Amino acid sequence: MGLLSKWKRVLAASLTLGLVGSAAVLLTPADATSGFQFVRPFNGPNRYDTARLVAVNSFLQNDNALIATGTDFPDALAASYLAGSLGAPVLLTDPNGVPVETALALQTLKTKNVTILGGTSAVSPAVESQLRSAGLFVDRIAGANRYQTALEIAKRPLAHHVGSLFNERTAIVASGANFADALAGGPIAYAQGFPILLTPPDSLGPDAHQGFRQLGIQRVLLLGGTGAVSANVENQIKSLSINVNRIGGDDRTHTATLLADFAIGNLGFSTTHVNLANGATGVDALAAGPHAGRERAPILLTASADSLDTGKGANTEYLFRRSPTLQFGHVFGGSSAISDDVVQRAAFAAGALPPEGPSGQQTVTVFQANIGERYFISTSGRTFRYGFAGDTYQIQGVNSNETNFAAVLSPGDVIDTNYNPSHANPSTFHVTQDTVPTPVITSVTRSGPAVEVHYQVSPLRSIGTVYQLQRSSSALPACLGPFGPFSSVAQDDNYDGIVVDPAPPSGCHQYRIIAFTPVPGAGSAASAPTANVQV
Repeated sequence: MGLLSKWKRVLAASLTLGLVGSAAVLLTPADATSGFQFVRPFNGPNRYDTARLVAVNSFLQNDNALIATGTDFPDALAASYLAGSLGAPVLLTDPNGVPVETALALQTLKTKNVTILGGTSAVSPAVESQLRSAGLFVDRIAGANRYQTALEIAKRPLAHHVGSLFNERTAIVASGANFADALAGGPIAYAQGFPILLTPPDSLGPDAHQGFRQLGIQRVLLLGGTGAVSANVENQIKSLSINVNRIGGDDRTHTATLLADFAIGNLGFSTTHVNLANGATGVDALAAGPHAGRERAPILLTASADSLDTGKGANTEYLFRRSPTLQFGHVFGGSSAISDDVVQRAAFAAGALPPEGPSGQQTVTVFQANIGERYFISTSGRTFRYGFAGDTYQIQGVNSNETNFAAVLSPGDVIDTNYNPSHANPSTFHVTQDTVPTPVITSVTRSGPAVEVHYQVSPLRSIGTVYQLQRSSSALPACLGPFGPFSSVAQDDNYDGIVVDPAPPSGCHQYRIIAFTPVPGAGSAASAPTANVQV
């Protein structure tokens, strides 16, 4: 064990140096008045130490450990299923030598048995030799490529370990060309015993196909939209008489939130805890699956190190919607993996409140609004409360009241305020820019005499937003115009993204969706007109 002791001394010195000047600026209980808090227990200076921290904080002591390369993603992410069968952590290694961080983890855990994942090009014989010389029993699971390695990992546990969903033996299928969806699926693979099989995006891989047969798979959770795993793959799986639940959003951040909802609704995952990982690189969360699986808590993916969300706003929407039950969250990696600003924004969305805004005249932009509790959070990270006696309101130059102010309040709104944080005297709020997200029509279909229009409902809309369908018409047969003015024909009262023109007259029509709040001074936004629809 002399080599491990040497690694430990070197690691201790490097960690001491790495902490200089890198203290994280996080929410404290005093800031987070709601009680919600994100913490960083896994903030190593590199991916190998982050994996070490995940392992030793999640498992304490363990005879078994899995080791995969830290320079690529497939083997580490496919490992979550095997890790669940062993109750073991996943550690990372440099392809050519065992990092001191990984050696220290093995020593701390008092590990006896190590399984290397991947062939010798992923993890060299030198690594295997170092581990054996340290007194560990070492074996290896490897295939000719990432797809075959994932299959071999899935075959290692006894077949009865495969878990069931809706009384059917279930596997997870994700793209082998990218890491994000498999990363989000790791906690489910670990907790539920669902093997992860990888496939090329455009056609079902032969190794995944073989895995279905050998493991007796009856249902597949297919992760990602058709841009990640094509409709052709889904149809090929269905042709094998396997039921498919595709969990796919507009992008990787949206897919992760949909998978979180699925895990909570169908697998009993936690509604009080959430994990946050970088969805652009993922390197600090390669070993996250076992930790999140033991907690039965989902992993959300940020858009990047410096952005919580894409334009979809999926993470903000998920955290805000789950905020009544969320209590705490874990962040994988340090501030270089996910910035302190992103962590704070996520915490605000989950219900943590930053300090109250300063006194005096100022212009602020709304980051998040909570109408029930009568406050909004600015993009600069301050809480502004309204609804006190004497508070006054305007909307784009029109005098208003609290009800209308609340109805238009939404992320992106610009507000001039003369704020009084003591609330001993009234505050003023003037919405100078009412931001209304532009609707996007996704499809228009005929259904008998009716026309059905599907569109995207923004999760960032104000509570008073109305979505109205408008029609513009031209006479047949040319269907080339000129088109007349748009007029309103229907309204979406269910916020389900579907609105129907029940009986359009014979002719050629264009449709658009208008989003607005029926409040004096409020803004509006219109979708682009659709292509011509002949009736």
